[in-house]
Order: sequence, then structure tokens, then C-alpha cells
Amino acid sequence: MDGEDLTNLTVAQARDLFRERNISVETYYASPEGVQGDWDFTDHILQPTTIPESWYVHEAWGGHQQNTVRLVVAAEPTDRPLWNFLRSLMFWR
Repeated sequence: MDGEDLTNLTVAQARDLFRERNISVETYYASPEGVQGDWDFTDHILQPTTIPESWYVHEAWGGHQQNTVRLVVAAEPTDRPLWNFLRSLMFWR
């Protein structure tokens, strides 16, 4: 999955793609878009069974284990990648 942009795929589309490639989702996180101040991903872990398949992928990273990914998801699509958002929080305060 390295180098592939999964931004704004639905969770259903991403899961289908992962299933085809024998990849599993290690962790789902709630997207921090619109959040003011500090952000800690460990406080925003979502249970896989609670995520509607109509939600959107905002960002994807490789998981800690082989053939796994970590996803940041939200109910609405994003207009910018998460890294740009995080970078703006870190460098432009």
C-alpha cells in the first residue's frame, strides 16, 4: 500500500481493497479535522464495528505488523490530507 493515496475512499471501498490484498486494519482513529489545540490519537481510537461503511478515509499509515494499516476516518470527506493539518498545528502556532 506504500505510496497509494486512499484519501476520501469510503471505508467500504478501502475494506474491499484491503481484502483483495490480504491486508487488515490494525486501528481506526477519529479524524482531528476541526479540532483546536493538542491532538492525541490514542484518545480517539474507534471500534471497527461502530464505523459506518459510508465514512471516509482521511489518512492511512502502515500498521505495526506486516500486512496491516492504521486509518483515520470521518463522516465527511476531507479537503486536505491529515499530514498538512497536523503540520499546521505543529509549526504555525
